[in-house]
Amino acid sequence: MKTPRHFTLRHAFSACLFITLAACGGGSSNDVAVLQGTQSSTQARMQALATGASATESASNTSAAALARNKAKKVERVLLLSIDGLHQFDLVNYIAAHPTSALATLVARGTQYTQTTSSRPSDSFPGTLAMTTGGSPASTGIYYDVAWDDRLSPAGDTACAKRGAVAAFDGQANVDDTVVNAVLDPNKFPRDPDLGCTPVYPHSFLRVNTIFEVIKAHGGRTAVTDKHPSYELLNGPSGKGIDDFWGPENDANGAKKDIAKMQAYDETKVQAVINQIDGFEHTRSTHVGVPTIIMMNFQSANIGEKVGGYADAIGTPTAALTGAFNYVDGALARILARLAAQGLTDTTLVIVTAKH
Repeated sequence: MKTPRHFTLRHAFSACLFITLAACGGGSSNDVAVLQGTQSSTQARMQALATGASATESASNTSAAALARNKAKKVERVLLLSIDGLHQFDLVNYIAAHPTSALATLVARGTQYTQTTSSRPSDSFPGTLAMTTGGSPASTGIYYDVAWDDRLSPAGDTACAKRGAVAAFDGQANVDDTVVNAVLDPNKFPRDPDLGCTPVYPHSFLRVNTIFEVIKAHGGRTAVTDKHPSYELLNGPSGKGIDDFWGPENDANGAKKDIAKMQAYDETKVQAVINQIDGFEHTRSTHVGVPTIIMMNFQSANIGEKVGGYADAIGTPTAALTGAFNYVDGALARILARLAAQGLTDTTLVIVTAKH
């Protein structure tokens, strides 16, 4: 494995927000960045990070009044929610048809970034890492959740007698991918001949640090809920970036072919987020305080697209897909309502984006 690259708080955290989440501002009490895509390259957004201003304000030589307003606001935590498979036209069409929806409210009150693009390749691991490291696959070393690595030895080769191996970090990395609360099986991991032939965990496969490691290094608490146990990847090379991780297996129970089952699956993750907003860890068994960053991913829209699909070539959703969008929108509304109920709205930066 190559030596991991590490960055300081200024470069890792800010660069991540600049590259993958765009600028951190708006003028509303609940700052929201609704994105379709994960990478941007304008200097205006870089300046916006430094000031807390919107990209529009920065590009137009932000006024002293706007700077004062943004500096007065104090963001204490980030809620990062990704909607797998959401397209920009999905967002536009849904808001037009549902002007009082949670998504419409977020766009109206926050800042929408449309001049962005997804990672290349556009898939779950590279898309997630673009948001959480600021890196492209060329720098993170991860192009897909199943990859080939010439440096590693195959799973099961405990002597590391040969090099060249598949690194499979999707559901097949689990002991049993037919159960929701699956666990990883290190015996299925490739091995590193240069590190005593030890199994290579997902987080060890990553070459750069993550925002979760940076936040923890500065005294914050971190929480992640995503679709496979292998998303422990986001711990970063230290293996210690996430305080509260839950990766229920979305390949289980036939959910990837059934919208209702996937909504039920997503709902367990929504409840985890609500528990965390209430100051508990995701199972609600221990009160630990509200995390500095909470990250969660929705799968329902993705499965709605694959199972229900579109009615025509211009992207009109079928009733089944609309139902999936409605579920996600309702879940967003409940999460935002819980933030408000806990008095956290004004101090939380909410970011809603597509994963890819």
